[in-house]
Amino acid sequence: MIKVLLRRFIRRKSAVIGLALITLILAAGLMAQRLAPHDPYAVNVVAKLKGPSMEYPLGTDQLGRCVFSRLLYGARTCLGTGLLVTLIITLIGVPIGIVAGYAGGAFDNLAMRAVDIATTFPSSMLALALVGIFGPSLHLLILVFIGLWWAPFARLVRSMVIKVKEKEFVLAAESGGSSRLSIIVRHIAPNVLSPVIVYATLRVAAVIAHVAGFSFLGLGSQPPTADWGVMLSDARQFLTSAPMLLIWPGLAIMLSVLSFNMFGEGLSEALTPDPSEMAKVKEDTPLPSRAMASCPEGAKAERPHPEGVGAEAPLAAPPRPPAEPGQPAEAIVSIRGLKVYFKSGRSVVKALDGVNLDVRRGRITAVVGGSGSGKSVLALSMLRLIDPPGWQEAGTVRVAGRDLGSLTEKEMRAFRGRQVAMIFQDPSGSMNPVAKVKKHLFEAARTPYSQRTEALEDFKVALARVGLNDPERVLESYPFELSGGMCQRVMVAMGLAAKADVLIADEPTSNLDLTTQAAILDEFFRLRDSGLTIVLITHDLGVVAQTADDVCVIHEGRTIESGTVERVFLHPAEEFTKTLLASVGASGLAA
Repeated sequence: MIKVLLRRFIRRKSAVIGLALITLILAAGLMAQRLAPHDPYAVNVVAKLKGPSMEYPLGTDQLGRCVFSRLLYGARTCLGTGLLVTLIITLIGVPIGIVAGYAGGAFDNLAMRAVDIATTFPSSMLALALVGIFGPSLHLLILVFIGLWWAPFARLVRSMVIKVKEKEFVLAAESGGSSRLSIIVRHIAPNVLSPVIVYATLRVAAVIAHVAGFSFLGLGSQPPTADWGVMLSDARQFLTSAPMLLIWPGLAIMLSVLSFNMFGEGLSEALTPDPSEMAKVKEDTPLPSRAMASCPEGAKAERPHPEGVGAEAPLAAPPRPPAEPGQPAEAIVSIRGLKVYFKSGRSVVKALDGVNLDVRRGRITAVVGGSGSGKSVLALSMLRLIDPPGWQEAGTVRVAGRDLGSLTEKEMRAFRGRQVAMIFQDPSGSMNPVAKVKKHLFEAARTPYSQRTEALEDFKVALARVGLNDPERVLESYPFELSGGMCQRVMVAMGLAAKADVLIADEPTSNLDLTTQAAILDEFFRLRDSGLTIVLITHDLGVVAQTADDVCVIHEGRTIESGTVERVFLHPAEEFTKTLLASVGASGLAA
């Protein structure tokens, strides 16, 4: 990411010039003691108002003080104040904004009322009033700026956090059992950092201009302090006889403000993703699956299929092995009478209105239905991730005998990702854009720092198993450098890395070609054979017919029918199921 940002930044000449000027001015202020040829406070009336010379590079002022030396020391006062104030208001405003935006509730209301109060007072007017009461003081100005200017930071960050926390990669982190602090540090803060940095650079320029302005009016730094505003104020009476006394500090203020503005603007452009840099890692050819090993390219494969779903289709999944004989396996997930409602204005939307579902251990259970039927809400309910304006109205969700409604939030974080993991539908939105693929896998697997070297080898194997032939390069890539199909395969690898008892896959192959789809579904078979229970959410009945052991049909938030795939597809009992199967037609398996 750093290399990418540097490339973008270097291409913007104005930003590079701004950074060079900032570096030059900061270096001059830091090395003022060594660079200054004279003491900036030493008075020499004999040498007053002299022009530039070898002894006095920029001449002297009305008291014979070296103008160049005072400019160097003035950089310490003006830039130092600007950086100090910006740092403090950032440290105050950013945490308040993050917590208010992420947590919401009472703290959010309290913080925003404080922001409203702080932004009501014009900083210049308040500073003038306090200076009139307590007298001129740079320290008083600094307190006023800090007391009021943290509020815009907090408001900016809060608005960014509210947008980011709705992203699927935050939901994916919550489903993996990450704590709130971990989500804030690893996912929220990095994604709001860019606008904060840009806003901070512009705020430094504003502080410098305000400090110089108040000092010029005699309300900030006081003579004989080496301050650019004080130098301007002292030089006013010599406007005609020695105009350069005004030009030098004025030029310093202008260059400082301009350089920070140029740098901030260029940084803002550099932090905006360039479409030409997307998908830098080329799409890989997936490794052949066991279903493809004996099929020539472009061939079609015949396999058993339910009548009425389609007689023949291009290869979309490996043939489903027959179910193991014997007694039915126990239900590791049991849902009874689940109702989940959402508030929409003055009305209530019944997303789930009485769903019953049993997911048997060691089997692939498909949940099918039309768009908006409640499939994804059902998946989120299995992890208790329904947030306001949604709520669970009734029903129970039990996983491995534990009622999720009785668990505390801390217990749920330990439960998520360890017992139940989830692959989300949108691959690009489900991955943190500022984190490399390997960091996503580390988090999914909850890998301790001491074991990360060994874990990388396991991750390479997992990426190869889902059809990525250059795992090392993928591990070091960012999501925006991968195509949509590659991001989807990485999401599947994250689900494998979690090593949970139950894996919920929400449309895991929706953005993949049929060859890659076959490889991933083939990997699901291997996982099922090793004991993993899989809940497959899909609208593709062809994939269900060839992949799943059991199926649950839901419509308008209600369970319509459930049972084994053979029973439901060959002998549907409900009219909706018959209509759903009939709608697939002869080309259903190719969908």
